[in-house]
Amino acid sequence: MQPTPADVEQGIVDAVPRRHLKGVTMEGDTALHLVAANGDDSSFQKCAVVIHGKDKDLLCRQNNKGDTPLHCAARTAGRSEMVSHLIVLATVDNIVEQLLRQENNSNETVLHMAVRTGDHQLVKHLLAKDPKLACFPEKGTSPLYLAILLDQGSIAKMLYDESENNVLSYAGPNGQNALHAAVLRGPDVQACRTEDGVEAHVHANTAALYQPDNNGLYPIHVAAVVVGASVWLMRFERHPIPMFVKKCPSSAGLRDAKGRTFLHVAVEKKNVDVVWYACRHPSLAWVLNMQDGEGNTALHLAVRDGNTLGIFRHLFGSMQVNLNLTNAKKQTPRDIALYHLRPSFYFETANPEIWIKRALQIAGATRGVYRKDHFDEEYENHHGLNSDYNKDKELEMLKDSTQSRSIGSVLIATVTFGAMFALPGGYKADDHSFGGTPTPAGMYAFHAFMIANTIAFISSTIATLGFMFAGDAGISLARRKLHFSGAMVSTQYSITALTIAFALGVYTVLAPVAQKTAILICVISPLVVLYNISDFWCSAAYGRNNTISISISPAQAPARFT
Repeated sequence: MQPTPADVEQGIVDAVPRRHLKGVTMEGDTALHLVAANGDDSSFQKCAVVIHGKDKDLLCRQNNKGDTPLHCAARTAGRSEMVSHLIVLATVDNIVEQLLRQENNSNETVLHMAVRTGDHQLVKHLLAKDPKLACFPEKGTSPLYLAILLDQGSIAKMLYDESENNVLSYAGPNGQNALHAAVLRGPDVQACRTEDGVEAHVHANTAALYQPDNNGLYPIHVAAVVVGASVWLMRFERHPIPMFVKKCPSSAGLRDAKGRTFLHVAVEKKNVDVVWYACRHPSLAWVLNMQDGEGNTALHLAVRDGNTLGIFRHLFGSMQVNLNLTNAKKQTPRDIALYHLRPSFYFETANPEIWIKRALQIAGATRGVYRKDHFDEEYENHHGLNSDYNKDKELEMLKDSTQSRSIGSVLIATVTFGAMFALPGGYKADDHSFGGTPTPAGMYAFHAFMIANTIAFISSTIATLGFMFAGDAGISLARRKLHFSGAMVSTQYSITALTIAFALGVYTVLAPVAQKTAILICVISPLVVLYNISDFWCSAAYGRNNTISISISPAQAPARFT
C-alpha cells in the first residue's frame, strides 16, 4: 500500500507492525522505496523517518533491479530534499559511505542517477558527502563516462573538480574510457571546448589515451572513425586527433588489435580530413608508412578501396609516403591497383581505379618481385575472366554501352550536317554578283567554322559506324571491342570539333556588333571540352608534391598489366 501524507497525520504508518514492513511489491519495492520515489515534501520525509525507525535495514534494501530507496529518490529530478533526508538517516546509522557506493544491477550508484537527471546541485551534494564517489563502480560505467556520453559537460567538469585530489574513474562499457566517449560526441565546437570538452579530459588524464577498449581501439582510433570533422577544425587543432598528438605525440603510433594506426582507420572509414591532417603535418611523417597486421600502409588501403580519390590524392601527394613498400602478400600499391582494376573492353573510362593506376605508373611506382604469368593467372581467377558468366556479362556490357553511346554520335552527326546548310550570317541576295553564297565567306572565323564543323561531322559519322560494328553479333568479340575503342576516340574528337564550331559560329555572327560578348562565349565554350577529356587528364593531375604530371594521350590505352 502506497503511503500518503494523510496516513502520516493520522498515525496509520506508526501503528503498522514491524513485520508488515517486510512486505514488497511485484517489483520488490519496500514501503521505503515507495515513499522515496513518490514524494519530496515534509510529509513524505516524516513517513520515511517512521519507516526507518521501524526497520533500519530497509535503507539499504534493494528491489528487483538492485535499487535502494536512495536510487529511487535520485532517479526523479527535483527530489534532492528526499535524497538529503535519506543521507541524514544513513548518517545516524553510520552507513553513508556504504549507501552512497551501493550499486544496483546495472552497476550504478546514486551518483549515476543524479548525472542522468542533470541535477547539478545533487551531484555536488553527493560528492561533498563522499569525495571518492566518482571512483565507483570499480567495474562498469563511471559517472564521468556517463556525463560525457549524455553531453553533460558542466557536470563532467564538476565531477573532476569536486573529487578528492581530482582522482576519479574514467571507465566505460566494453573497455572504453571517458576519452572514447568524448570523441564519440562528434568533432564539433561544443565537444572540443577547453573548459569541459576533449582537451580538458586529455590534460586531466593522459593515461586514458593509452587504454584500448575490448576491440583494441584507442581513443585516437575512435576519433578517426568519427566522420564530420571540418578542415578548419583540423587546421586550428580543435579536433580530438590534433589535441591527442599535441599532448602525447607517441599516441599517433598506437596500433589496434589489427595493427592499424589512426591513419589506417581514417582511410578505411573514408575520413578525408583526418588523412589531410596526417599528410600535412611533418611531425606525423613517421606514421604515414606504418604497416598494419597484414603489412598494408595507408596507401595500400586507399588504392584497394579505389573509390575515394580525395584520400588517395592526399597520400599520393605527400613526398613522405613510400610508393614501393610491399605488404605481407608482397604487393606494392601499384600491384593492388592492377589487381583490383575491373576488367573492361575499353580502358579509357571514368572509373577512379584507372586514374589511380595511371598516377602510380606516371610517378614511377614499382611492382613486387614475382612472375608476371602468376599475377595474370590470379587476376583472371579473381575476376572470373575464364568463366562463361563473365563473357556473357562482357557481351551485355558491350551491347548496352554501344546503344547508349551511339545515340550521342548520331545526334552530333545530325547537328553538324544541318549546320552545313544553315550557315551563320545567312546568304547573299540573288541579285548580288555572288548571290546564294554565305555572307561571311571572307572571314577567317567562318572558314575555321566550316573546317571544325566538317571534322565534327566526319568524326561523329565514323563513331556511328564504329558503334554499329561493335553492336553486330556476327562479328567476333575481339573485333567488336576494337571497333568500340575506335568509336570512342572518334566521339571524343567530334565533341571537341563541335564545341569549336559552335564558338566560331557565334563569333562570326556577333563579332561585327558585339565583339566582347563573342569573345566571352569563345572563352567559356572550352569548358565542354575540359569536361569531356576529364577521364584522361584527372589521373595525371595527381602529381607528387602538388606538381602536375604530363597527361597520357587518350588514344593510347595503357596495357592492363604494366
